[in-house]
Amino acid sequence: MIETWTKQKFNFLARFDIQKFFSIEATEADIDDVWRDLYPTRWIAALEKNAAHCRGSFQKYKDGKVSCESSRLQCEDVMLWWRMDRALEMSAANLRQFMLTEGVDTLANELQNSLDNLSENDIVELIKGRQVELAEELKYIRKIHGLLHELNRMLNQVYGQ
Repeated sequence: MIETWTKQKFNFLARFDIQKFFSIEATEADIDDVWRDLYPTRWIAALEKNAAHCRGSFQKYKDGKVSCESSRLQCEDVMLWWRMDRALEMSAANLRQFMLTEGVDTLANELQNSLDNLSENDIVELIKGRQVELAEELKYIRKIHGLLHELNRMLNQVYGQ
């Protein structure tokens, strides 16, 4: 009975404040919907604040400046965040492993299927083009440059410079 009265009082006060500050008519269902969405985030925000305090106090505890009895730290909060962090790390690792094994196999199969579907004319057409020609010319020029450099080195050895 007390919980229902508290909920009714909260809904009344919330509707009154919404009407007063925003000039919007809100129903009890609207307020319940918003409350259901916001309450879990308030709880998580409070846990996050406690965990941040724990992280800041941990060094003091390690250095012996704070004892367990004098600290407001709650081990449950720290353990909850540690477990959530570990769950995220393990999920990410499993996803990476899955992508490496299954993803590579799938990619190789799809590539092989695509190559099997291409005809000889399609492959020749893909290989031709201005950029391919320029790349081949550049490769040829680099080879000539290397040979000229080698000839220059040999001439320097022969004529003693």
